[in-house]
Amino acid sequence: MPGIPPQNHVEDLFRAGQDLRDALMAHDLSGVRLHARRMARMAALLGFSEVESAALALVEVLGPDGAIPGATYGRKVFALSDVLDDATRLIGHG
Repeated sequence: MPGIPPQNHVEDLFRAGQDLRDALMAHDLSGVRLHARRMARMAALLGFSEVESAALALVEVLGPDGAIPGATYGRKVFALSDVLDDATRLIGHG
């Protein structure tokens, strides 16, 4: 993981994670797709490759808008949550 990134960029990534959680709670899979893509882009810019990979894996298993998500999408959500938590600990956020 690179050096500590600017705080506002990190905050944006974690805000996207909160938005993804809210979409999950609302059963809004289109919103989950949107926020997972957003997280992947932000993670790539920050150099958080594990977060980027986990977000892209979630997008892949969810499929395109209107598709029924793959059976493992719950595991992909937890995997993304885990790597986001790891990133949080590594940069001393939260």
